[in-house]
Amino acid sequence: MFSKKLIPSLISADVTLEGEIKSAGAIQLDGTINGQIAVNHLTIGEQGQVIGTITAEEVVIKGRVTGSVTATSVILEKSAQVQGDIFHGTLSIATGAEVDGTVKKLETENVTDLSQPKVEKRPIPKSQVAN
Repeated sequence: MFSKKLIPSLISADVTLEGEIKSAGAIQLDGTINGQIAVNHLTIGEQGQVIGTITAEEVVIKGRVTGSVTATSVILEKSAQVQGDIFHGTLSIATGAEVDGTVKKLETENVTDLSQPKVEKRPIPKSQVAN
């Protein structure tokens, strides 16, 4: 679960970002992101909006998401509006939250662990293989 000691990066209500955002930390989104987000923890405030895909360990949605969400833990607060698919390990939906899409439980190994560095697997050339 999210550590209370971790201070999130803040994207304020007057900010609009386009592109890809990656972070091993936490983000508090009160503005708009149009693109792909891959973070450890994402909180989308009531004024926050994501148009794109979200991959995270934990997502708390109070605002609006148009696109897919994939996370170990997804929490939809009463003001949440999600138009897209949700793939989750655990899911909490408050009364009043809106979801227009499919909701599917994932095995935990299907969710990306953003805390570990990615290692690209490449085949070993035959010339480097010991006989």
